[in-house]
Amino acid sequence: MDINKETYTFSDLCEIIAELRSENGCSWDKVQTHESLQKNLIEESYEYIDALSEGNKAKMCDELGDVLLQIVMNAQIAKEAKDFSIEDVVDTISKKMIRRHPHVFGDVEDKSVSGILTRWEEIKKGEKKEEYTMKSTAKYLPAVLRMSILAEKSKKMHKNEIIFSKNIDKLREMLDNMGNEDILSKEETLCEMMTTLVELFVAEKIDLETAMYRQNQRYIARFEQ
Repeated sequence: MDINKETYTFSDLCEIIAELRSENGCSWDKVQTHESLQKNLIEESYEYIDALSEGNKAKMCDELGDVLLQIVMNAQIAKEAKDFSIEDVVDTISKKMIRRHPHVFGDVEDKSVSGILTRWEEIKKGEKKEEYTMKSTAKYLPAVLRMSILAEKSKKMHKNEIIFSKNIDKLREMLDNMGNEDILSKEETLCEMMTTLVELFVAEKIDLETAMYRQNQRYIARFEQ
């Protein structure tokens, strides 16, 4: 491969990764596995989010490249094991996007956002069948982030009928009682409440991540009942 190109393509990247994993490649890259790379994918994803929050376009481009590197590297490892290839990855996601957008690639006329989201969930549920449950939500997410996704999924699976704890009414009442003249927005106020709760966890010497992991399990159990 020409290593003095002015511009490289996706195919070039795949070739570079294959070379790094080859017999005469990089001693570090050659010994990597799906398991050893999992934290890298998580870290690179969060670094992209940091760049996004900063509004740094050049950094966003760079960090997306790091995320893409993890994808191509994992696909190369899978190819070597004869499990799947990057071509299979591209084919699978392409078919999924076409399948989940019948209002674009099919004959569905309802193009409203609410209709799109409802169909997306129905199609996704049909694809995953028994796998599409609360328990299928990624277990390795940070516990608090996973809780927010669980809550959103419970809302969608009940056709937007919120089944949250009655405590939500108490919190909303607190917000409403503040009045429109209050300097803090609802978002800021909720964040202040959350911060206070985190401080309470610290004061009581309770590990928040571990506690929320257990709470997620209880939340799922209540939902399934």
